[in-house]
Amino acid sequence: MAIRILIAEGHRMMRDGLASILRQAGGFEVVAETSEAEETLRAFQAWRPDVVLLSMGLKGAGAADMVALLVQCNAAARILLLAADEPRQKLNEAMSAGALGLLSQAATESDLLEAIGVVARGGSYVFTPAVPANHPQAAALPKALIEQLSPRERDVLRLIADGKKSKEIANLLSLEVETVRSYRKTMMKKLGASNAATVTLAAVAAGVMGAGGASNPVAHPPRATERNDS
Repeated sequence: MAIRILIAEGHRMMRDGLASILRQAGGFEVVAETSEAEETLRAFQAWRPDVVLLSMGLKGAGAADMVALLVQCNAAARILLLAADEPRQKLNEAMSAGALGLLSQAATESDLLEAIGVVARGGSYVFTPAVPANHPQAAALPKALIEQLSPRERDVLRLIADGKKSKEIANLLSLEVETVRSYRKTMMKKLGASNAATVTLAAVAAGVMGAGGASNPVAHPPRATERNDS
C-alpha cells in the first residue's frame, strides 16, 4: 500500500520537485499540496495523510507551532521537517513539539525516500550537517547541557546518535538493557529531549557523532532510529 503524503511547502518549485520525486519513486501517493499554515491544517484534517512533509519556513505559523497544531489534531501525526538554514534552536523546538524527522537541504533524494519510510513506520530520522564551532549559530548548541552528562551517559548518547537501539547499546557497552534504559531516561531529562530524534539532533549539533567518530555527518550515513525504542 502506498504511503500517503501531504506536502506543506511555500515554494511552488519545491512542491513540484518533491511531488515529482515521490511519484517517480513509486510506493507514495501525494494526497495534497499546501503553501501556508491554515491550508495545511485543513488538508491534514481532510486527508489524514501517513506522513506530512513540512517546510520549516511555511507561511502563517512557526514550525514548532505548526507541528503542535498537527499533533493536537491527531496525536499520531507523523511529521518530517524540511529545513534550510534555520537556527538550531528553532530546529530543536520543532522536534520537541512532536516532529519525528528532520532533513536538511544537504539531504539527497535517497535520504528523502528513506526518511519518509522510517517516519511512516513511527521511527525517528535526523539528517543535518554539523555547525562549525565558530559559526554564529554555535551559541545555540547544547554543549553546556551535554557537559552535564556522565561519561557513561555520553557513551549512550554517541550510540543513539549512531542509530543504535537499547539492546545493541547494552551489548556494545556490556551493560544490562534496563541499565541502558535508565541512562537513556536520565540523559534525555538532562537534555530536555522528548524523543530519540531530539536526542540525535542534539548530538549532531554538538558534534557528538557515533561510535565510528565521524566528524562530518553529511558524509556519514543518516541517523535513523525507532521512536519507541526504550
